[in-house]
Amino acid sequence: YYIGKYERALMEVEESINIWKDVEEPYPNKIWAYNNKGLILRKLGQYEKAIEFHEQTLLKFQESAFFDKGGLASIYSGLGADYSAFGDYEKAIYFYLKAVEKILLKGGTVRSFSEADTNNLLAAAHRQLEEYETAKEYEIKALNIWAASNHAEIYRAQNGLGQIAFAKKDY
Repeated sequence: YYIGKYERALMEVEESINIWKDVEEPYPNKIWAYNNKGLILRKLGQYEKAIEFHEQTLLKFQESAFFDKGGLASIYSGLGADYSAFGDYEKAIYFYLKAVEKILLKGGTVRSFSEADTNNLLAAAHRQLEEYETAKEYEIKALNIWAASNHAEIYRAQNGLGQIAFAKKDY
């Protein structure tokens, strides 16, 4: 769906869900089909439906033998993005914080990027609520993580800090 053909991607993922429907075991592909449908629905601006599918993903994931903290963090982050796109920033923050909690438990190098990314998303939600000092704290966390690994995404935290300064007229 990254090339913008969301309607086609939605048809494909719905076909996948139908194929997996008769399989009683919650296999990872079955679970992630629901997650992918939620992602596509968000891209189509159908936020309530996206939330519904990400919540279904969360339930199926928690019931499965494939339960792991990294996957759970991804689902929580997806729900945070859904609620943020829907304009419910407080719920977005709740799910982003749950994602960070799971990311920290996971560890490893993927953790660093995921933690920085989620801190950046937390900052954006706090900016929308005009909670600039809290937003700044999360941007600085993201900046420090990305700077430590010399990651190209550092610009996102720098941009967020610039947006905070602009909003506060601190320039």
